[in-house]
Amino acid sequence: MIDVCMTKGYVPGFRRELNVRELGGYEAADGRRVKHGIFFRTAALGDFNEEELERLSGLGLRYVLDLRSAEEAGELPDPEICGTEHVRISGCMDADGNEVNLSPSAILNLLGNPRRKDDDPEEDIVSAVAEVYSSLAFDNVAYRELMAQLEKGCTPLLFHCTAGKDRTGIAAMVILMALGVDERTIIADYLLTNEYRHEAIERRLAEHPFLSRIDLFELAVRAGEGVVEDFGRRVLDEIRQECGTFEAYLDREFGLTGERLKALRDRYLE
Repeated sequence: MIDVCMTKGYVPGFRRELNVRELGGYEAADGRRVKHGIFFRTAALGDFNEEELERLSGLGLRYVLDLRSAEEAGELPDPEICGTEHVRISGCMDADGNEVNLSPSAILNLLGNPRRKDDDPEEDIVSAVAEVYSSLAFDNVAYRELMAQLEKGCTPLLFHCTAGKDRTGIAAMVILMALGVDERTIIADYLLTNEYRHEAIERRLAEHPFLSRIDLFELAVRAGEGVVEDFGRRVLDEIRQECGTFEAYLDREFGLTGERLKALRDRYLE
């Protein structure tokens, strides 16, 4: 099994745009820390080269959860990793139960055609994406599957979407929340995507040098290729508004009562 770095979730041997990170090392409220080498988050595995796939195999993964829609997975299938159970469950569904493509290009399309038409176009963009983000936290079959695997102890595990930032980012929030990591750290981990995908963000902005001077365009690109802090905070605010506390949310959505939550933390904290 390869070593992992204890700084900002960095896992050596992968291009940064693949957003390969682990959740180990974060401090929980009781002073213990998340164990290293257990939870991995990435972009689509089909973007990994042969050497990177070999290193991925060296992580000792038992379970991979693909959060992409069937459309996304069909365009770029995940390669098989020997000895690893691979499951795909869309991490984003619409109100009619249809799988939603939430790739960077799809997000940019959404931002270009928001459903609302407010007087403030920037708020229109924020509302369009924040609405999608907030929906990820509730009644999410994929996240329930992920948390079930944690309870079973089916680790090390890896979860991913297309860019490893939206569906994957909120999934990481849920795991860290369940392990008792504070909100400030949860948001900091979420925002690390912008460091890992910095070149992708700048590359997209450089494609339209004149438009990049417009704040609205830059916001759209940063939401499509990276993450926006306000969107992540709105998810946590929505959880508090709906459930009151993070503990009540974990109980309602995943059945993680006090006893089960304690067992989870005892398993994954040290």
